[in-house]
Amino acid sequence: TQVVPIDELEKIVSAFQIEEQPKAMDIKYPVEYGVGFGGKFVNNKGKVEKTTLTILQMKPRNMLLATTDEQGIFSQTGLDFYDSALFSIKSDKTKDLPYGSVTILPREIAPMVFNEKDFSLNVQQTEFQQRIVSEYEVPKDVRMLEGIEIKDNQISEEYEFGYNKKRPYGKPDYVLKASELTTSYGNLILTIQGKFPGLVVRQTDDGDWVVYTMRGRLSTMGDPKEVLLMVNDVPMAGRSVASTLFSINPDMVESIEFTNKINVLYGSSSGFNSPNFQIIKVPGYSSTRLFRSPDYSDPHTDTNLTDYRSTIYWNPEVITDSTTGSTTLNYFGADLIGRYRIVVEGITEKGEPIRSVSYIEIENEN
Repeated sequence: TQVVPIDELEKIVSAFQIEEQPKAMDIKYPVEYGVGFGGKFVNNKGKVEKTTLTILQMKPRNMLLATTDEQGIFSQTGLDFYDSALFSIKSDKTKDLPYGSVTILPREIAPMVFNEKDFSLNVQQTEFQQRIVSEYEVPKDVRMLEGIEIKDNQISEEYEFGYNKKRPYGKPDYVLKASELTTSYGNLILTIQGKFPGLVVRQTDDGDWVVYTMRGRLSTMGDPKEVLLMVNDVPMAGRSVASTLFSINPDMVESIEFTNKINVLYGSSSGFNSPNFQIIKVPGYSSTRLFRSPDYSDPHTDTNLTDYRSTIYWNPEVITDSTTGSTTLNYFGADLIGRYRIVVEGITEKGEPIRSVSYIEIENEN
């Protein structure tokens, strides 16, 4: 009674069906088995080069390897994450100084071609309201607003540069912004000298560089303990802090945070957090949206509200039994009696589209 039956313009059995199998060479856009991205690597002279890239995924934590071709091109696929993820990329030819850079290539999306008839809409005039808004969707005491506009002048410096961000080591004592870095040095170890109180950056008699705090020098016997270095809240291990700082280009750093305090996770190891060097952001899958419907088995659900939903149940992923082909679905109906339409569309294991339309009558128990 709420929806006038209109024949859909497209059905899965016609839109999904492939009449002719295309040849492999005719497929310009290959099938992707997960989230992916591609990029191009150039060396310090701006020339494309073949190299092996180490790709660190921050959240969820993961490490990938990619080899560029003769044109410096590489690609990654098969990743699985929602919203977006940050990746840090570095060439295997990076030694004490940064080497090369990576540019992420724009994603090539297959064009969609529509005919004018695809945009036509069959409109039918009726003498009564088709859609009844129920109290379940809009309670009686709700005030509907036409729109809300939120304005602000700028992002506060405390928020933008991490003063109030939650870190594993707590609140940083000092934050060094990109505008305060001397990028002409070419690496961070020379840039941070004299920038943080209590931090010592010096070269030993052997020519090696060490980074430690005055607290670390006074609290250890012999050589002072190096500070803890974290990139995007992930502790860096496997090489000295000085060597890692040598490989970071200041042009790729948004801010550096330093803390000199003792914390429960890392003890007395003071440390850096140098975010956003050679960092790219890759969009992932959209977060799953749940179909909203009342649960009348929940004692907290108000069963006295009028329920005139026009769409009763929707489920994008129903798996049938592999032997019988059947399945069971449970849902709560609405308050309107009358005729209801059930539309089922899907794909078989062999890739064949299927569609079925059925009708049921809901009668009043009284």
